[in-house]
Amino acid sequence: MSKKQRILFLSIFAIVIGIIIAVVLVIQGMNSRNDEDSEKPGQGTENEQGTELTPTGKPIELTPTDKLAEPTPTKEPAEPSPTAEVIREPKYHVGDSVLFGRYEQDGNTENGSEDIEWIVLDVEGKNVLLVSRYALASMPFHSVAGETNWETSSIRAWLNGEFLGNAFSETERGYLVSSSIENKDYYLGVTAEGILKANNTGEGLEVVSVHTAGGAATVDQVFLLSVDEANNYFSSAEARSLRFTGAAREQFLRNCVEDAKAYGITDEKMILENVEKWEQEHGVGSCYWWLRNPGMNLSYCSIVDNDGVTYYSQNADNREGGIRPAMWVVFPEDE
Repeated sequence: MSKKQRILFLSIFAIVIGIIIAVVLVIQGMNSRNDEDSEKPGQGTENEQGTELTPTGKPIELTPTDKLAEPTPTKEPAEPSPTAEVIREPKYHVGDSVLFGRYEQDGNTENGSEDIEWIVLDVEGKNVLLVSRYALASMPFHSVAGETNWETSSIRAWLNGEFLGNAFSETERGYLVSSSIENKDYYLGVTAEGILKANNTGEGLEVVSVHTAGGAATVDQVFLLSVDEANNYFSSAEARSLRFTGAAREQFLRNCVEDAKAYGITDEKMILENVEKWEQEHGVGSCYWWLRNPGMNLSYCSIVDNDGVTYYSQNADNREGGIRPAMWVVFPEDE
């Protein structure tokens, strides 16, 4: 090889060696940068399962706020439920006072009739049992002397005829219930404790001294209470005691005078003075009131006396008894 050729070969060899060294240096520089990046805090790698790892290779614990919220399941629309029955609180309760109908009560006909006040005795569903707070009239149970009962009495005819027509409008009469009325027998006797008592069954009476047939059942819109009803619906004799309205008391006084005259007592002033003395003891306007059962016999009728007890009876044609109507009604819900 000539000298010129050797110089050319060495030059080429040197160039090749330089290129190789340059490539090696570039590769070393790239590896160095990768190592530095891997040592930076907060950056992890993923393992074969794809779980994020810390630089030490341990899984990172995610806090609750880091976790994705699970999607809320979409609720299916609720099935429409059948319309529930509305349970209404009863409007009327036992012991309530109710104004219903109108009747002359203050004795002054020029100012028209007054509202009738009733007491609620019982509530059965929509049916309300009422009894007048005051005696609205002074009349006999039956207009003529002799045997009678509720079915044949003149007071039944008056209550379901004249009184019904005068006291209530046509609309109000539509609220009244035609009620099946039991007319049970009358029993008067003594209990095992020695107490005189009247009832419609004879139960609880150790000795029965009076037993009178009550008569057939009837259908009425207005009626009088029975002995048992008067005993059961009122808590005491005091609660059963009754007063006339002003107009009924005037009627009572007139009846007292006429009855006394029928017995030959003609001094009207003396008659009224005796009635007033009696009222001073029992209260002005105090009265006994008729029940619908018979009394000691079919010419008598059971009563609640002035002191509120039910073990007495009175001649059915006596005109001084108080009339205390009772009835079942169904009032409109918006009434």
